[in-house]
Amino acid sequence: MCLILFALNTHPKYKLILAANRDEFFSRKTQFADFWDEDKNILAGRDVVSGGSWLGVTSSGRFIAITNYRNPEMDIHNPQSRGALSREFLSDAQSTSEFIARIAFTRHQFNGYNLLLCDNGFGSLTHYSNITNVSTTIKQGIHGLSNSLLDSPWPKVELGKIMLADAISATNINPNDLISLLKNYDTAPDHLLPKTGISTDLEKKLSPVFISMKGYGTRCSTALLVDKKNEVSFLEVSYNEQREIIHKAAHQLPIKY
Repeated sequence: MCLILFALNTHPKYKLILAANRDEFFSRKTQFADFWDEDKNILAGRDVVSGGSWLGVTSSGRFIAITNYRNPEMDIHNPQSRGALSREFLSDAQSTSEFIARIAFTRHQFNGYNLLLCDNGFGSLTHYSNITNVSTTIKQGIHGLSNSLLDSPWPKVELGKIMLADAISATNINPNDLISLLKNYDTAPDHLLPKTGISTDLEKKLSPVFISMKGYGTRCSTALLVDKKNEVSFLEVSYNEQREIIHKAAHQLPIKY
């Protein structure tokens, strides 16, 4: 994922309201989000290259989403797949704290990443980054995560949080409205661009909520709603390089934990 916007315990009907864009090379093979053949309790998309995922949820109330941390100077040679962390957590029975304690020992084997995760039906949500090696229980409110740390004030994060706040003012949330807010192509002004070690031109091309470049961009958008009756609504919309919808699917998942 490259942008995750979410509202935690701020709505009378929903524990979690989440809207996220996954940015990736279009040449990298991907499976659309669905229930996995080897474990029908897991609902997630899948990276065909590594077998991992960028966002997923289980019927036992486990959830994980990942974003990369952008700093080319910190990249390592021959890193392990970050998406494998998502696969491991969704398939595991360890608590969030146990899982984080375990992966902290191998954090230097990966390029920079952020994780959002829970194991208790969204009773709480935790952020962990191998950049800081710190885990934090996320407070109630509206949050944003892109390719820096949680709530870093990047233009797309700040804009996204404003748009999400407006979208969730309704009593009932339509997942399609969350997908729509993710289709914002506005670039940030130069003076607000983050400095992550890449060129200004590339920073600008990567600054919109929805990225559209030759060979690279937003591959899919996900809307996730978890209500207080523990029902999950999951909508994924996938795009080609011309920003055309190539797949759209909605799933329902009752959480039992």
